[in-house]
Amino acid sequence: MLGFRVRSTRQPDRVAMPNPVLSHDLPAEFWTLVVRLLDADRWPDARVTVHAVARQRGRWGCRLTLGVLLYERGLRHEAVQEWTAVLEQALAEGEWSLASAAHHNLAAMYRDIGDHRLARSFQQRALSLSGDCGPEDLLQLGNDALAMGRHELAESLFQTAAELVDEDDRLLVDLVATRGLVCGLKGDLRQGL
Repeated sequence: MLGFRVRSTRQPDRVAMPNPVLSHDLPAEFWTLVVRLLDADRWPDARVTVHAVARQRGRWGCRLTLGVLLYERGLRHEAVQEWTAVLEQALAEGEWSLASAAHHNLAAMYRDIGDHRLARSFQQRALSLSGDCGPEDLLQLGNDALAMGRHELAESLFQTAAELVDEDDRLLVDLVATRGLVCGLKGDLRQGL
């Protein structure tokens, strides 16, 4: 799926699912242990380990990263449980950026599995909580519009996103290619090239 990205805690950038950004407030050795447990198919132990640290430090964001790691391994239900728990805790504590990141991850997952209506809903909630709508967000919303057959809206979102990025930004390539796809779907092959 074009533009599939997730957010992890303490990091404003979005990262493709295969390379999650790990929480900066926990040492790399901790995440190495968690990944080893997951790779050994001991995800319940990995979950207990992360939950204990989250409770001890009062930092629920590390559960976003655990959700990404679980999702990468095909444990979608478990990932949703992590992201939902973070979302509920963040909303209860008024941690709007953390709630936004949880909404964003849920949107990315639903987009990945093809449920574009739910993806759009979660993406909109993420944007309303973050107060910041960048080109990556517009790309995601454009992908949702495209998947729902709303080609004009998708093209407009992609064009706006392209106007917000620098010429040397890697995202520009994705935006131009996706906009070309929209033109092709509309039957305007010449403009799509």
